[in-house]
Formats: sequence, C-alpha cells, structure tokens
Amino acid sequence: MEASAGAIGRATYFGAYVDGTLVKAPTIDRVSQGNARGIDLIVGSNRDEFRYFAQFDPRVLSITQPQYSVVFPTVLAKQRAAMVAAYQGARPGASEGDIVLAMINDQAMRVPATRLAAAQSRFARSYVYQFDWAPNNAKSLGAIHTAELPFVFGTLRFTGIPGGAEALQSDRTRIAALSKQMVTAWTTFARTGNPGDRWPTYRTSTRATMIWNYSPTVVNAPRDTERALWNGLHLPRCRPQHLKVSANLTFSFVNTGRVETKASSSRRAEC
Repeated sequence: MEASAGAIGRATYFGAYVDGTLVKAPTIDRVSQGNARGIDLIVGSNRDEFRYFAQFDPRVLSITQPQYSVVFPTVLAKQRAAMVAAYQGARPGASEGDIVLAMINDQAMRVPATRLAAAQSRFARSYVYQFDWAPNNAKSLGAIHTAELPFVFGTLRFTGIPGGAEALQSDRTRIAALSKQMVTAWTTFARTGNPGDRWPTYRTSTRATMIWNYSPTVVNAPRDTERALWNGLHLPRCRPQHLKVSANLTFSFVNTGRVETKASSSRRAEC
C-alpha cells in the first residue's frame, strides 16, 4: 500500500493478546463458549470509522482496491469482485475510495462488533448501535471514529472530529438533545443492564440496531446484505500477520480484524 494511505496504518488495535496463560483464546471464542455468561453488553461502530484518518492524510479518501489488497482477507479472494459490486450497488456514484473505506469499516469494525453481540446474546442481553451523526459542514469527514464520544460522555467537545465544533455552534440544541439521549441510554445500561425500552436486544433473527442520529431509530438488520458477505471470514482463525507495506504504513491484523502498527517483514494476511 502506498504512503497515501499511511494514516490508516497508524491506527492501533487495543485488544486482548492471546498469551496462552492469562488470555487462553481469542475473545470471540471465549464469549461463544459462555465465559462471559451473565454480563450484559453494548457494542457498536460508527458509519465512517476509517475516514477519521483523512484528517492526518487526505489521501486516505482516495485509497484504491489494489492498495486494499494488502489487508483484504485471502479466504474471501474468490468472492471479492462480487463483494465490491454489492457495495457499489448500494452506493451509486461513490468513489473507489468510498467503497474501499466502507468495506474496511465492515471488515475491521462493524462485523466483529455484530459477531460479538450475537455470541453474547446466548448468555446475556446484548445491544448493538451504529452511530450515524456527522457534522453538516465543509470540514466534516462523516460519522468518523470517536465521533460518538462527546455525545456518550456529554462533554460536547469535538477535538479530533473535523467540523464538530462548527456544528455545535450552529446546531447546539439538537446536538445537546442527542447527547442527552445517549447519556441516558448508557448510564441506564450501567445501572440496570438495559439501556431503555426503546432499544431492543440483539438477536440474529432480527439484528435490531439503534441508529444514533438526531432522530434515533431502531432498524432491523441494517445493511445486512453487506454484513453477510463477510460470513466466510472466520475471525478466530486469523493469526497475527505483520505486514510491512511501506515506510509509513504497517498493518497487523489480529483476531478481531482491527489494525495496529508494527515493524516487520512483508507478507499477506492469512485468514
């Protein structure tokens, strides 16, 4: 991958390292076996997570399919063309970069989150969200990584979220109202294990997902065709693979499919 996508590679995966002693297996494996039995869960992702990195390198928005090949799962190689066509079909007029970033978003964030919720739903209450709010101004990069935090914590401080401060100035009333709803949901969940009656539990039969925006709405199985395209990717079987892509971009895909930077020799992900 060219240095043009280097900012993405500076993302860091914070997750359990399987050392065989303290952590004996991938998180999703242990959860699937009931090792978190009785622990309620909220998990989700933002609609445009990886566009976050364009504030450090705008060329991220122009990432190409050949560049994406470095971290695209080899196990899905035969169906990749069909996957790309499906993402394009759902986004008429989208650029190549838009399609790649949407695919990375699902591979690294949304699909692992929904799989975790599905696994835990057998043993406790699970709730899934997608954060869709984005500043409506020229600086905005979309509903990027971390954009939900000022709302969940009620700070309304938009450091690292391009266009956020300007959005607050122009639309404080609606932004504050959305934040109040999210704070209420998260604190109610912390107290009771239930974020509120308006937010149903996640089941694979319905895949109820709270879409957070100015008018929060529960949607069953959002973009489910795209989610299902990743069914052939068995995340627990992915072994850490360190990929030196360029002087500025090194990926390490681990069990959840997220990325971390690390120096190593060049090779492809084996998943």
